[in-house]
Amino acid sequence: MDETKPWVYSHTQLDLWRTCKRRYHWRYELGHKEPTTDNMAAGTWLVQNPIEDLLRGEEIINEAYWANFLAEFGGTADYDGPLFTDKLPGKALAAYKANPVVGNVVEIEHTFEIELPGGIRYSSRPDLVVEREGKRVVLDIKLKTFNQARNGDEFFLKPALSPLDDQGISQAVCAGADAFGQIQFWLGKKDGLLRGPFYLEHPLNPVLAEEWRWETYWECDERRFMRRHFRSDSWPKNPDACNKFGRVCPAWDACNFGFVGKQLDKEKQSA
Repeated sequence: MDETKPWVYSHTQLDLWRTCKRRYHWRYELGHKEPTTDNMAAGTWLVQNPIEDLLRGEEIINEAYWANFLAEFGGTADYDGPLFTDKLPGKALAAYKANPVVGNVVEIEHTFEIELPGGIRYSSRPDLVVEREGKRVVLDIKLKTFNQARNGDEFFLKPALSPLDDQGISQAVCAGADAFGQIQFWLGKKDGLLRGPFYLEHPLNPVLAEEWRWETYWECDERRFMRRHFRSDSWPKNPDACNKFGRVCPAWDACNFGFVGKQLDKEKQSA
């Protein structure tokens, strides 16, 4: 990693830190990239980006969204997933146009940066910042899937957003917003039909915002302490995270469920 630049933390970083500190070391200290799945790429390229381009007034090119979707996870031209098709951007745009966000979109993919106690720098980039009735709301666009017993079944369709959502709170704090939320789209796993958008929002609780500041500070400070005083082979592992999200951890070979410290140190030296 570039030691000349100040370290800036984010929700994604700290989420991986909580998941497994050795995996964090592999990703952020050694600079390896986490692999992307078609599910992850679909949310970005087949739903989020088309809507953001619409809001920017840019040209909508479905072929480009599909090409970027495949490139994101290494898909080939013969990709034939059961849920994601090149028609999904058009469906998402039509659904959004029929039920657009209320208010004025004033920022799209804008990075906000704040300073926490101890000079710690933290950044956040919500998909949208919306102003309405003198208040600001940060919103993320999400694509989710749900199980179905049969085509058309919506029993397991459960749009929800916790008022304790760490990412939402962090985005609101960094953007100086009064509330946070999500614009959710859902795909049925049997029928492949798109539902939504569902608008979910919570006001930013000032007590939770202050708690977030201090909890984030302690996590960042812990990482700084470990980086200064611990050898790479002594960063603790979390065995429960080895198969998190239904996938084997990409650092498995390096960690070997026992963390081969010398091997990772050699990688760091040769990076």
